[in-house]
Amino acid sequence: MVDVPIIILWFLWKSRNTILHGGLYAYEKIIFDTTDTIHKFIYTRFSCFQELPRYWPHIVEILERWQPRYSYKMVRWLYPPPDWYKCNTDGASKGNPGPSSAAFCVRNSAGDIIGAKGRSLSISTNLMAEVVAIRVGIHYCIERSLLPLIVEIDSLSMTKFIEGIWEVPWSVVKEVEAINKMRKNVPIQLKHTLREGNTLADFFANLVVNFAGTYLVKKFQELPMMCGINLFEIHPIKGEHLERISEW
Repeated sequence: MVDVPIIILWFLWKSRNTILHGGLYAYEKIIFDTTDTIHKFIYTRFSCFQELPRYWPHIVEILERWQPRYSYKMVRWLYPPPDWYKCNTDGASKGNPGPSSAAFCVRNSAGDIIGAKGRSLSISTNLMAEVVAIRVGIHYCIERSLLPLIVEIDSLSMTKFIEGIWEVPWSVVKEVEAINKMRKNVPIQLKHTLREGNTLADFFANLVVNFAGTYLVKKFQELPMMCGINLFEIHPIKGEHLERISEW
């Protein structure tokens, strides 16, 4: 509960300013407002707490005894259906904003790599790098008739932006519009995956930033092996990864 001291300091600062400007802020009100806010914060953050006492020492005692429970789920890259292609994309930004890259890799229903590309970007944010990677990946596949296509990304927010569920930030509006225009009349599905299911695209994006610069490969044998890194150790084509999930 590292947020608790911040909440306490906030109400102390609020009461001080109220008094300095001629208002009233009783000591009891400070305690009540602080405890009430912490109480609401705990309910919001930890859904496992159905009932909490109002007395602060009892709240502290409960929180000190509390331990998170973890479950594990298998996360894997899944083959696309027969005669489909899958394009995994990812963006990287060192600094956010900072030197950035966008990368994608395309595989067929047998898991064979059809193509992979990484490109350097100017100083930009993670969000911009993600959306550029999606746009260039879709353009690459449409240009080469690699359809029908599943585009798989590990950015949940970008998935929501493109699907129109969340309001699109102004900085990426044009890119999102370009993506939706390309998707309009072609069989393209957009899917979200966890980071562990997108490690190959992540490898390519970081490869651009750290070592290789812009590159294009068309088959598995052309994949770069940089700085003694074995690609099979990073992401076997049929690789599986464990994701730890905290159950509050």
